[in-house]
Amino acid sequence: MVYAVSMQNHMPYLPNAYGADSISVTADYPERLRKELETYLTGLRDADRELARLTQYLSTRKEPVILLFFGDHQPSIGPAYYHLSGTLKQGLQMEKQLSEVPGLLWSNKKELLSNANIPEGISPSYIPGILLRQMGVDQPPHMAFTGHGINDYPVIHRNFIKNGDDELVPFSQMRQEPFIRGLEVLSYDVLFGKQFSSGM
Repeated sequence: MVYAVSMQNHMPYLPNAYGADSISVTADYPERLRKELETYLTGLRDADRELARLTQYLSTRKEPVILLFFGDHQPSIGPAYYHLSGTLKQGLQMEKQLSEVPGLLWSNKKELLSNANIPEGISPSYIPGILLRQMGVDQPPHMAFTGHGINDYPVIHRNFIKNGDDELVPFSQMRQEPFIRGLEVLSYDVLFGKQFSSGM
């Protein structure tokens, strides 16, 4: 397993950070946001090109490969962009909008992902279990437990939960649900406790 972290496209989005090959934004936004968008979009284009190079290389490998590509948060310019473009939502929908990030799950062997059955939007806490299951690796008990909630509670955020019916519910209203309580106890055990749930 390789866990690689890139600082590509991390803030600050300084003007002309990528030189003459920068993307030009002509939208009617404040100058500072427009310049930051130009830098961000140029970095995004470059990251996309490098992702293409990586998948092209991995597709030539004989051994099975699963690649997960994702960002851990939205760019800092997100709220300003949503507000100025008139697309900023309200309430829990805004919380969800500001916390969503795209991801890509790719494999050089199609059969490795053919039975993934992954909901369209999920919390990152489900990813390790999904990857282990797809690779045929036994999951530790706490991870197996987590996997049981993916269809009923696909998104668990500190302020809301998206349930299996695609409804957003305040986290405070769901905290006493048996699965959520169990997840809280297991998380404490793994992070701060004696790791009884790790199966070790």
